[in-house]
Amino acid sequence: MLFRSKDMQGALAQLGAQAEHAYLTLVEKADKPATPQQKTRLITRILAALNLKGWVATHLLPLFRNHAARTMADTQRTLQTEIGLQVHVADDAAQRITATAGSDLRLKDIEPQIRQAIRQAIEEGLAAGDNPAKTAARIRHMVPAGQFVNAGSKYRSQL
Repeated sequence: MLFRSKDMQGALAQLGAQAEHAYLTLVEKADKPATPQQKTRLITRILAALNLKGWVATHLLPLFRNHAARTMADTQRTLQTEIGLQVHVADDAAQRITATAGSDLRLKDIEPQIRQAIRQAIEEGLAAGDNPAKTAARIRHMVPAGQFVNAGSKYRSQL
């Protein structure tokens, strides 16, 4: 069973909107970045404004925990209906499983992909001559489109 795609899409869309807002706030304080160093500084400031560690804790980990609980319930139900095996996960074991869900997820699994999406959106916006609002909208759409390969399929296979 995969994550409820609406839940994950919603969390990532919110992150994209936060990145859009951070870009607009930061770019208004300075001219458009011209040099690679200015772009890197801007991206670093956007990432700092996003507080990814806090976002993971408040948005992603609850999704992982809910997913673990649903997976346990679905597994028990499937075993009972398909092969007639009565399985019950003890409450303390269920609590441990849900409490540790997503514990292997690290910022190093997510941050590089978000950084790349922001960098690509800024590069494309500058190349197209977009104004800050259009570049910010591009960021909003590109951040949630990241593949999050390490955070997604790897975690699901371990779960």
